[in-house]
Amino acid sequence: MATLEVRLLGGLHVRHDNADVTQFHSSKAAALLAYLAVSRRTHQRDALAGLLWGEMPDAAAANNLRQTLTNLRKLCESHLTITRETVAFNWNEPHFVDVAALVDALGLESGQPAHQTPALLRQTLALYRGDFLEGFFVRDAPDFEEWALTQRVTLRELALQGWGALTERLMKSGEYTEAVDATGRLLALDAWREEAHCWRMLALARSGQPSAALAQYQTCRKILAQEFDAEPAAETTALYERIRAASRGPRHNLPAATTGFVGRQAELAELRRLLASTDTRLLTILGPGGVGKTRLAVETAAICAPVFLNGVWFVSLVEAGPDEPDALPAALVDALPMPPANATPPRQQVLDFLRQKELLL
Repeated sequence: MATLEVRLLGGLHVRHDNADVTQFHSSKAAALLAYLAVSRRTHQRDALAGLLWGEMPDAAAANNLRQTLTNLRKLCESHLTITRETVAFNWNEPHFVDVAALVDALGLESGQPAHQTPALLRQTLALYRGDFLEGFFVRDAPDFEEWALTQRVTLRELALQGWGALTERLMKSGEYTEAVDATGRLLALDAWREEAHCWRMLALARSGQPSAALAQYQTCRKILAQEFDAEPAAETTALYERIRAASRGPRHNLPAATTGFVGRQAELAELRRLLASTDTRLLTILGPGGVGKTRLAVETAAICAPVFLNGVWFVSLVEAGPDEPDALPAALVDALPMPPANATPPRQQVLDFLRQKELLL
């Protein structure tokens, strides 16, 4: 059976049986089809007449509705249920309505995006090609235009929530390159959203682009100044300072490899995934002596260096015995790029240094 495809995000585009539908006798015919497809309920004829021809006498409005329904019957009769009193979109016939697909997938009814993988969420958000009925206007139909504006605002906010949810998932799982793209889409919809600027700054910094991260802060600052005559929030500025400070210092002290590293790509990928996740605080590599645990750890650390704002630091505990409680803090002081030693005990020096740092030991 023929499928009716109604796309309303980014304009109005209708296809029936794989062919473009362009024979609407007026913009109000297309508007009526859009209204029926989005509202998902049965409407009284007089209500539809008032929606699109409310400024006309009742008899003239009803006559215009009758002619418009005749036009729609010729274009997609099986997808409409028309009686003497009511009109509805026939959801039992094969169809695709992008607005319905977006709303269902993002779970508008529950108030939150559905639990989807980032890939599926990204695929869903691709449906939002632009604002609802972008560039489409119906003359002498203020009630319809008011309804369309409400839909436009609601669906735009839904898309913003979806891109925000996707960005949070990507950041949490350590997929920072993908998060850079997601924040770009988010800011294209709402350049004033300061939280999105912060996400983008972090994603850029953690994907090895600290200069771009710092430039993003300046972009955010310029937009807020132009639009609101305001400065970024203290948290945003603090993040900028953290990234700037981290970009100035050394990034690692990893020992140089004396031989090539061959194979173990699956282990490297899994370790990188685990370390990039914000849920991982401690990761232990287990195995018999001599199988290459240290070498695997060093190679993983080298790959993960951009992920941590303050880099990765190798601390050898070869000479730190279990019966020497001060050996670990002393080894950390020796390995980390800390200020010159003073009277502060090594343990406290390490705590003070690490408190504001984001790094991998």
